[in-house]
Amino acid sequence: MSQIKQGDQADFNEHCGTPPLDPKKENDARWRDDCRRLSARFLEDLLTRAPWREAVPFEGVGIAGARIVGDVDLGNAKLIRSIEIYGSRIEGGITLLRVQTDSLIGLVGSHMAREFTADGLHAESDLLLRNSVFKSMVRLNGAKIDGDVDMTGASFNGKLDADALRVGGSVFMYSGAQNKANFREVVLKSATINGQIDMDGASFDGKLNADSLQVGASLFMRSTGQDKASFKYVNLSGAKITGQIFMTGASFDSTLNASSLQVGGSLFMNSDVQNKASFEDVVLRGAKITGQIDMTGASVGGTLYADSLQVGGSLLIYSEDQNKTRFKDEFCSPRRSMATSR
Repeated sequence: MSQIKQGDQADFNEHCGTPPLDPKKENDARWRDDCRRLSARFLEDLLTRAPWREAVPFEGVGIAGARIVGDVDLGNAKLIRSIEIYGSRIEGGITLLRVQTDSLIGLVGSHMAREFTADGLHAESDLLLRNSVFKSMVRLNGAKIDGDVDMTGASFNGKLDADALRVGGSVFMYSGAQNKANFREVVLKSATINGQIDMDGASFDGKLNADSLQVGASLFMRSTGQDKASFKYVNLSGAKITGQIFMTGASFDSTLNASSLQVGGSLFMNSDVQNKASFEDVVLRGAKITGQIDMTGASVGGTLYADSLQVGGSLLIYSEDQNKTRFKDEFCSPRRSMATSR
């Protein structure tokens, strides 16, 4: 507490005389040392009860290398300081149900054993979940984040439910230099993101439901270098993307449903030098793409449904070098488009 009062991070690694521990290594006996133990109740009191919360400086609460025991319940609270937890193990759950804060909330490089519930959260700053492991469900239903939501390099073993999420900045879900981003089932249905969504190099082992998603900039779903972007069933039906959609080099092992999709720029579904773009069934019925559709070198193992598709630019389906564009079945002809092949 004395470190926090002085505006410093409460570093439990330093307190216990060890180097930073890996939160994913739960069998490391050093995590069970009493010197690392921080009760959930203490954290609740520190953030919500007078006179403790008033004693926290403007720098906020910073914690590193702790083992937080118990469920942290901050439901309906108004937080007046930021909370940042680094490289720690949270052995219970965290509830931020309908919390209001004008400060940062961060859970970075940590391991969370139980649910992270933030339905109705209103944060006027950023929500940082990067490089963390979530063993259970993460809920952001109806949450409003005025800044960014950063999940770079995070791993989600349970469902990420962000139905009707509103973000004033961008959403980052891409693989980082040290950690690959892994997701199971993800719900972004009716979410509104004013900036971009970046899923480059991420792996999705379950359904991605982004029905009626609205994005104010571009949507990135590309493979980048050694980080292969892989998806199962993807639902972009009725989504509106103001910028462009990049699926370059990505693999889709199930249906890509983009019926009635609207894209203000171009849709890139092409292969590049390092990664082959592959799809099963692709549904573009009634979609409207203001720019072009580029499927150069891609393979479609099922059917491309493109009836009533509108393309303002070119529909590029041709081979380039070793990447040959392949379709298992014929596709339905789009409307008002120009197909280019060679």
